[in-house]
Amino acid sequence: MKYSTLLILTAFYLQSIVAQDNINQYNNIFLAKSHIDYLIDECQYLGLFDHLSTEEITIGRQIATEMPITTIPEILMCFPKMIAFFNWETSNLQNPYQELLLEFAAISRGYFVPEQIEDHFSTNRNKATTQFAFESNKQCYSKTFNRMGAFLSPKVLILMEQALKDLQVKGRWYICFSNPSAVAYLFLTDEQYYYLKNYQPELFGFQQGNS
Repeated sequence: MKYSTLLILTAFYLQSIVAQDNINQYNNIFLAKSHIDYLIDECQYLGLFDHLSTEEITIGRQIATEMPITTIPEILMCFPKMIAFFNWETSNLQNPYQELLLEFAAISRGYFVPEQIEDHFSTNRNKATTQFAFESNKQCYSKTFNRMGAFLSPKVLILMEQALKDLQVKGRWYICFSNPSAVAYLFLTDEQYYYLKNYQPELFGFQQGNS
């Protein structure tokens, strides 16, 4: 019961943020329940939910069909470990880079499993730079970022993408929502991306700089 309530509240919070942007952009056109069910079935067929339990899928479907949904990203936010949603101005002043890394790992469906994570954000609070490192497939990745108050460096994404590339994974993280303060990423294999790009292009309506 606690798990269901937490998932519902989290999904509602994330979905409400995206929905507000979509209401402004798409004039509040809600999807019918039958269409939402179809899109969920399509995502499940493509393997987007392969890392989720039957309970997680069932609860996610229930949440999606009971909420005012306007886009596919809103549907996916109703399921756990599907969307990495974060604000570049972090409220986590202890280990924000580690938290972000683990979120990206959680949505990668097991393709990306970082270990030995070192985030010195809190210990370098009064310094001009901070260090971040992790291991992936026994290879070390490290970077020194400039400190910008509570703001994170976008270069952390480049570091994670390099690790994923070195793993020779035929997939990557894609932007599925963004506004001036927040951004959301979804992990897709190459096959999943090309299918959704052709048949559900609205999923990438907020994506920037991707072809």
